[in-house]
Amino acid sequence: MSFAELVGQQARVATEPNEFVISLDGGGVRCIMQLVILERLMAIFPQLLDKITLIAGTSGGSFLGLALAKGDMGLARQLFSKPNVEAIFSRTWTECLSHGWGAWRPKYDPSELERVLTEGFGNAQLSSLSKRVLITSFDLTGQVNESNPMHHNYGVQHWSPRFYDNFTTRADQSLVEIALRSSAAPCYFPSHAQFVDGGVVANNPSAHAVTRLVKHGASLDRIVLLSLGSSNNPFHVQPQQSEYWGFVQWAPLLLNLVMDAPSEAAVVMTQELLGDRYHRCNPILPSEIALDDTSSFEQLEQLATTCNILPTIDFLYHHFFPDIPPIIHVSIDV
Repeated sequence: MSFAELVGQQARVATEPNEFVISLDGGGVRCIMQLVILERLMAIFPQLLDKITLIAGTSGGSFLGLALAKGDMGLARQLFSKPNVEAIFSRTWTECLSHGWGAWRPKYDPSELERVLTEGFGNAQLSSLSKRVLITSFDLTGQVNESNPMHHNYGVQHWSPRFYDNFTTRADQSLVEIALRSSAAPCYFPSHAQFVDGGVVANNPSAHAVTRLVKHGASLDRIVLLSLGSSNNPFHVQPQQSEYWGFVQWAPLLLNLVMDAPSEAAVVMTQELLGDRYHRCNPILPSEIALDDTSSFEQLEQLATTCNILPTIDFLYHHFFPDIPPIIHVSIDV
């Protein structure tokens, strides 16, 4: 090999991706779609999980992300089994009446959610994971700003986002505790230890995954990111329909708006940061499915089994596995 060829090879190596990220949205029961799509991708790319260097997750996506970080797809399937999902989103008529169908108390008791997570993760800690993770939550209590006496917010206590990761050696938090903090969706579950669902700040944690990597020394041009949504409800408002809306008209849409708007903003930001090294797979549902609609479990599985993932496969070939000869797409059951 000539000197010029050696220099060229070293330059290519220096710019090849070395951070392979998967980002997992929140979405309640709809997160089963992420799992099924991921299973389809791993049937084609069995080494996909080995390739990933960071897993970011929010709410239900954090359950799947933590299971993947343990290297246990069986655990992921256990967490999102139909009996477990139905147990998490179950309530008696007495509870419906006493909670006012979620009007003045949370819709669901968190005991079944805690049981499912405890059976899955046990006493495992962040430090036990074989992959780096980033899990989102939101701290209602917040912290008092005491870092800079000259700052205008010095001494002020304010609620704030919270991100759990194992980038450092101080990763001794319980996986169950983190998952509960990431999934305490307002109106659906009580806040947990004064934390609520990470979806209120980053239902799509893609952009936060990128900034966390850069903070810890990664080069932006060497990051590749696959973002798996939990499906999109076909929400929209007709032109001029909302012009004179007040609280009564906005109220039914507010939670979805709070979750969806930052997610779509994260898509734009991550796309601008990474360009073609970013890909989003997030099928649009034919009709609205609520995040606690367990009666749609089989429909969601079927949609995830039949939706078009060829663009995602193509992305993985080009950016995760460029050295693997592409197979003929039409010959495989994707």
